[in-house]
Amino acid sequence: MAEVSVQEAIHLFKCQYFQLIEPRIIEFPQPNILQQPEFQEALYESLFSPAASRHPPPERYTARVLKRLISLIEGSPSSPASEETPEINSDLLELYTTLLFSSSTDPTQKSSVTYTLPHPLEAVTILETPSLISGLGTTGLRTWEAALALGEYLLLRPPLSSTKVLELGAGTGLVSLVAARLGVRSILATDGDEGVCEGLRKNVGLNSLERMVRVEKRRWAGPRECPEVVDMVVGADVTYDAAAIPYLVAELVWLFTENPMVKVVISATIRNEETFEVFRKKCDEIGLGLSESVWVPPRPRVFWYSIGTEIRIVEVSVKK
Repeated sequence: MAEVSVQEAIHLFKCQYFQLIEPRIIEFPQPNILQQPEFQEALYESLFSPAASRHPPPERYTARVLKRLISLIEGSPSSPASEETPEINSDLLELYTTLLFSSSTDPTQKSSVTYTLPHPLEAVTILETPSLISGLGTTGLRTWEAALALGEYLLLRPPLSSTKVLELGAGTGLVSLVAARLGVRSILATDGDEGVCEGLRKNVGLNSLERMVRVEKRRWAGPRECPEVVDMVVGADVTYDAAAIPYLVAELVWLFTENPMVKVVISATIRNEETFEVFRKKCDEIGLGLSESVWVPPRPRVFWYSIGTEIRIVEVSVKK
């Protein structure tokens, strides 16, 4: 593993901590960095002090991270030839001791999860329930891996600020919020569930992006009052339900009819190849072509997530 500076180590740790990555899989700095008094002091100021964030993680999560951090420091001798236990910053110890006696956090309660974007972009904070397991009925309650992949896709291929973006099945709104942080001025984030839309509005307000991002409840292939002008359509995890796929494809046909030059990009977690094949066949039947590629997260990392199930970036177009 390449040597990293104290500031780089703090940045990597900070990205994971504010994204509420499970403490047992956080990539902690190397022992020679963890032991440094200046690192521990800077770590406290950057992550754990009251001034570190307007949207801190839950106290019980912080306690778990500190427990792991302190155990790693104590388990690393101060030098190869020494049996002496390294000193631990007093502020870190005091905070950990205080949090040990704090009340437990309800795992179903929403928490502030902050996604750090590449400099100089401002981070995105979302209220979600990160401990949820994927399944029907959990959309809009946490940000799934397909949305993180699509957010990274936009960061690598930023749309023009004048692009009119429509997000289908927006969930927590991460993709739309990333587009807004990139400077896109006109974004419509849609979802078919009013409760999800209410959460979306809260997340837009939490990031002070109401002037760029509008939220609207939308049923796919529903009635339209007037043509809709969009340049780009994005959707993450919108192909997971076979019963909804005909409506999704019909919605895409509407959008291509109204906007022949529109760019459509879908991020799909392939939980069930047969379900995705339903999407493929329906698109083929109706005259839409798919360009598929397996998503590989960028290096250096932007968001922290593991791809246990393949994610594909799918560009949809009208067959010629």
